[in-house]
Amino acid sequence: MGKMHRMSMHARVVLSLCAIALLAGCATQASGPGARGEVPVHVVTHGWHTGLAMQASDIDFARWPALPHRARARYIEVGWGDRDFYPAPGFNLWYGFKALFWPTASVLHVVGFDEPPKRTFAASEVVELRVSRAGFERLLAYIASSFEPGAGPIAPGLYASGAFYPSREKFHLFKTCNVWVARGLREAGIEVRSSLTTEGLMAQLRPLGAAGHESGRTPFRQP
Repeated sequence: MGKMHRMSMHARVVLSLCAIALLAGCATQASGPGARGEVPVHVVTHGWHTGLAMQASDIDFARWPALPHRARARYIEVGWGDRDFYPAPGFNLWYGFKALFWPTASVLHVVGFDEPPKRTFAASEVVELRVSRAGFERLLAYIASSFEPGAGPIAPGLYASGAFYPSREKFHLFKTCNVWVARGLREAGIEVRSSLTTEGLMAQLRPLGAAGHESGRTPFRQP
């Protein structure tokens, strides 16, 4: 009986330890998206354009050597577009026509800001997505590959502390800023279809927003 009692006590101790470990694991999983290694990426609309906004603390600025001063901001937004049309202060019909029907030089628009994207761009539509750390690193590499190597800013940005940087890519009818953003998101692991228009892209992203991740779901992948 004494031997059986000792075995029973040992079994209870083992089961108790397993239960504690299980509860600890559940508590860790319940601490939010960060516990799953997810990184937030915001897609921001600006009329014809869309941009990608990220937390500066998530970015390895060694990948973007031309932007060391941007690391002081809490968030970074990057957009891409035609070199003449994008920086123009108003709509320019000739720039727009040329950008669509001839392959043209392009630029990246980089802005640093401190308030969360949905507050900073309160007048715009902002969709927050979550990607894996590996996917986020691929997105950073994709953006880095768009910069013209060794080039600094060539013009002031459209708002805040932004600036335009030359890109090595060509802009044309079938490669618009929205196509560029969609390709970046695919690099990050969110398989959206390329769209020439802002609405075509955002219509795909709205169901994938952060609200859809509160239950722990992963980004929806379209066929």
